[in-house]
Amino acid sequence: MKKFRFVIFFSLIVCCLLALFGCNKSDMETPKNLVINQDTLVLSWDEVEDARYYTISVSGKNDDSSKTSYSLTKLDPGEYTIKVKANAGGRNGGSSSWSKSIPFVREEEPGMIFKLINEGTEYEVANVGTAEGDIVVPSEYRGRPVTSIGRRAFASKPMVTSVVLPETITNIGEQAFNKCSYLKSVNIPAAVTSIGTKAFQSCGVLESAIVIPEGVTEIPDGVFNYCYKIPSITIGSNVKTIGEFAFASCTSIPKIEIPDSVQSVGLSSFSDCTAATTLTMGTGLVQIGNEAFSGCVGLTSITVGENVKYIGSGAFMKCINIESVTMEDDVVSIGGEAFADCAKLAEVDMSSNIVSVGYQAFVNTKIWTDASNIVYVGDWLVDTKVKDAAVYEIEEGTFGIAIGAFAFLTTVNSITLPNSVKIIDSQAFVNCNELTTVIIGSGVEVIRTRAFGSCVKLSNVVLGEYDWNTSKIKESSLQRIEQYAFMNCKLLSYIDIPDTVEFIGGYAFRKTALISVNGVMYADDWIVDYDDMGMLMAMMMGWNGELKEGTRGVGEYAFYKAQLLSNVVLPESVEIINRCAFMEASALNSVVLPSTLTSIEEYTFYDCPSLYAVYF
Repeated sequence: MKKFRFVIFFSLIVCCLLALFGCNKSDMETPKNLVINQDTLVLSWDEVEDARYYTISVSGKNDDSSKTSYSLTKLDPGEYTIKVKANAGGRNGGSSSWSKSIPFVREEEPGMIFKLINEGTEYEVANVGTAEGDIVVPSEYRGRPVTSIGRRAFASKPMVTSVVLPETITNIGEQAFNKCSYLKSVNIPAAVTSIGTKAFQSCGVLESAIVIPEGVTEIPDGVFNYCYKIPSITIGSNVKTIGEFAFASCTSIPKIEIPDSVQSVGLSSFSDCTAATTLTMGTGLVQIGNEAFSGCVGLTSITVGENVKYIGSGAFMKCINIESVTMEDDVVSIGGEAFADCAKLAEVDMSSNIVSVGYQAFVNTKIWTDASNIVYVGDWLVDTKVKDAAVYEIEEGTFGIAIGAFAFLTTVNSITLPNSVKIIDSQAFVNCNELTTVIIGSGVEVIRTRAFGSCVKLSNVVLGEYDWNTSKIKESSLQRIEQYAFMNCKLLSYIDIPDTVEFIGGYAFRKTALISVNGVMYADDWIVDYDDMGMLMAMMMGWNGELKEGTRGVGEYAFYKAQLLSNVVLPESVEIINRCAFMEASALNSVVLPSTLTSIEEYTFYDCPSLYAVYF
């Protein structure tokens, strides 16, 4: 019996041992293919069958994970050895043997937040993160180059005092350093090819000399606006455009040098650069933007670039110490108030090819203050100081009448222009409420937009040298009467259009007293407008669209959106049809064109959906 009991006891012990150790799967597969993602710092490995969790050993310190991955981001900088084993779990579970160890170096993090770009091949600084003070951006992060500073990455961060960018940087994003109010120094690496809008705007204490690299072709809007302490600016030789407010209020730069590559400078691009005493414009510059150099009070003389064609409105406004301006003959246009309030400006070497001078371009200059009433610059009449003068005698030799030069005259009822005048610019005589008679002389070639608009008493207009014996124009050079030129001249009932005229702009005679025939308004031998009600009445009386014999031209927009006009027969005298003459005449279905017609301009019959027949 005792022997039997011993056998049973021994069997129980064996069973317990088997229960304890029988499930220990010492043959569990060892984790394989340990890999560390250098971008995310996540350790991963292959899944092991029957494993419920894994133990990760990092230089002897163990941690468990139910996943086949483990983050290493919390490790302190240093060198580590890492291995993994699988665990079956449960009260009696076993484990595999340890995997092969792999090394890992945790580098010092710069504190900034990085983002992968360009299909994961490069990094961008996305945010300043915890970095502060004097920041050095690394050239490489987690094995990949750092090539970009992202949009607003450092913006509005007062804790940033200086930034060193590596030579790997090629792009600085929009507003990247905007309003870094304590940023004193930053560099722009030579490899940079793109700088974003307002990238350094309002860095008010920035003291670094700025060098725009050779790879940059465009300086964007507002890039260094309000950077009061920048000591100098060097613009790369491949820059073609300088944007709006790009260097506005850089009040410490001593000079402005625009390289030959630059073709245009934008609105207020260098405005209020008050310390600049010299301005050099390169040979490539064609256009000076509005208010580009306004408020540059340190400038005393200006030499406009040799290929500049357009000087924008207010371009040099309030440059109070400029005494002289020299411009080459390439200049064709000077914008309104271009030199306004340049109080010391006494001498202007005017381009001989100017075709337009803007409203009050020279107001409150020494030239303006010294004039008794009529103000001349070169051979242009640019302004009148006294709007209620009794007489305005215009000098022989005057070439052009500037924009708004006689606008809002309150007393004069007659104006005679000498034969030397070739250009009457836009709004030159607009709102001259007492003006009744205008004689333009034989030299005028163009009457610009609204030149005589709203001269409500104007009734007598002579467009050339007049022969009083024959009551005819004997000589005229007039070629163009532009849009709205005589609009709202309510008493103008007749006008003799010279044969030299080739273009009459849209609505040039709208709201005048010129007669209409069958709802069609004629200015001498030109059709210039139409009247829906008059046309309806004519059609009810059987009018078939035949236009007046002797008609020479059809003006721009003459029948624009004429909804009742269905047929048009142009007489054998019409030579000219200006652009858009019948545009969007929705009911027009047939047109008869004369053999005398020399050309049909663009958009003449544009968007006339019913037009099916054109007869020549």
